[in-house]
This record gives sequence, structure tokens and C-alpha cells, in this order.
Amino acid sequence: MDTARAQDLLDAWMHLTLNIRENRFLNSLSFNEMAICHLLEKAPDGLTAAQLCHQTRLLKSQMNKELANLEAKDLIAKVPSAHDKRKVLISLSSSSGDLFEQEHARVMDLFSQVADTLGPTDSETLARLLHKATNVAETLIDCEK
Repeated sequence: MDTARAQDLLDAWMHLTLNIRENRFLNSLSFNEMAICHLLEKAPDGLTAAQLCHQTRLLKSQMNKELANLEAKDLIAKVPSAHDKRKVLISLSSSSGDLFEQEHARVMDLFSQVADTLGPTDSETLARLLHKATNVAETLIDCEK
């Protein structure tokens, strides 16, 4: 194992995530709230709380708190599943537009500037490598459970 390379990866990952989380880049939504809204935006038919827990890696208690906050901000809607009445599907509410769109636009502006600075080749390579590293880490973490 090359510990220097591993440490470099960890340092880079922590630097990026801490800057996004801790520099209060988001104005009206927490990092977790934004992550949930991002997932819901990509799932127009909605997701269950269990699916959101799995995709965000949040504990059920944390997810319930985040969903309550999003409900209070009128950003999400909950409806019973048409296929299984025991399940509740969560989706972005029709009134979520302004607040989520403002935050999403801020994040997109930041990452557009990063992509422009890196250039097309480096930004595509970085995205591919981040996805690959995330998938590897996810597989290794799942194997440890």
C-alpha cells in the first residue's frame, strides 16, 4: 500500500468537502438538505426515505430531521406510493423552485468556474476519477459491513 498516495487522496478529498460544507457556501440550505434535494431533482417520481438514507449514507434519525426541515421550508412533498400503500414517496414540491433553484444556481456557478479553469479534458477526467473513487470506496465500505 502506498500510504503517501493514500494520504494525498485523503487530504484532497477532505479539503474539497470541508470547503463546501464549512465555508457556508450554501445560504439557505444545509449541505445535507442540498444533497437530498439534488437526489430528488434527479428522481421525478420520488424516492422513499430508505432510498434517500442509502444514497446519502445518513442515519434514519438524521434523515427524519433533514426531511422535517425540508418540509418546514415547503421544499418537499410526500405522497403514498401507487404500488405499495405502505411506502411514502418523497419528491420536490411544486413550490420548491425559488429556494432550491437559487442554491443550485450558486453551486452550478462555482463548479462551472472550476470546470472552466480546469478545461474540458481535466474537468472530464476529474469527474470520471471522482466517480470511480467513490464507487471503489462505496464497495470497500459495503464489504466491511
